Amino acid sequence: MLTPSFSYDLAHRAGSRRPAIAAEVVRDGVPVRFGRLSALHLDSGSHVEARTDADGQALLDLTAPGRWSVAARDARRRTCSPPTTIEVGERGVTGVRLELGSPAGELLVDVRGADGLPVTASHLTVVDAAGHPVTATLVDGLAHVRGLRAGPCRIEVPPSYGHLGTTVLDVLVDEGSLLSCTAVVPAGGLVAGRVLQGGAIQYAAVVALLDAEGTEIERTRTDADGYFLLGTGLRSSRDLTVVAASGPQTLHATSAAVADVVVLTGTYRDLGDLHLPTTGAGAVWASRTRAVAGMKLPSTRV
Repeated sequence: MLTPSFSYDLAHRAGSRRPAIAAEVVRDGVPVRFGRLSALHLDSGSHVEARTDADGQALLDLTAPGRWSVAARDARRRTCSPPTTIEVGERGVTGVRLELGSPAGELLVDVRGADGLPVTASHLTVVDAAGHPVTATLVDGLAHVRGLRAGPCRIEVPPSYGHLGTTVLDVLVDEGSLLSCTAVVPAGGLVAGRVLQGGAIQYAAVVALLDAEGTEIERTRTDADGYFLLGTGLRSSRDLTVVAASGPQTLHATSAAVADVVVLTGTYRDLGDLHLPTTGAGAVWASRTRAVAGMKLPSTRV
């Protein structure tokens, strides 16, 4: 049962504002600390996550009333609970108790592009049969996903530089099993170049990619050598425009654009050097020590 102080705190925090779920996660009657809670709205598909405290309790602030599917997992103990459907009203707190007992499965995913190289995506998401997502970090294209409920799962890889997003279906996870699979991500397009002004490299200049309607697709900043790279999930496109604007090295903002850029899927388009106009005063960067060294106080005699 929820402790009285915890119940009062829940009512004070969420009772008068919006709907919420007060959840308690236990295993063999013992509260599970730092367990992962997941709530999925069955109509809109919105998702909310929380982590239990030292007493195995957590509050999930919801976005809307209605039917919610609630589940819990503990990756450290490799256990999970079956999803529970509850009805949540427009205001107030709805309590639920979840029991961990089912052995959870694990999944090793190797994500690579069509060229065989690891993707640069930072994470991937595994969605179980009940629709609850589990996010894992990608390191050099490898991810270790824990706390999966048994059944069919769907792997979703977001777009990254030079690669499109992908979805791998029908990955069957068994209770307590450790599976491995490879996800091949289709190649995308890349746009690269360098930004200069008056022959000088522009560091931290803003570079944006616009579509044929003038809507910004992506933006980035140049590195220390003035180079930029655009193309997160970029498909074959025509009539693109690349707009470069000066960075913090100039006092007056100037910009230059390259129109009618054509990018094909799986290709690398190098625009070369983009020269910004030299109109406007240049910023003079001086260290603080130099400025202080130039000041002299009048000498005094005692």
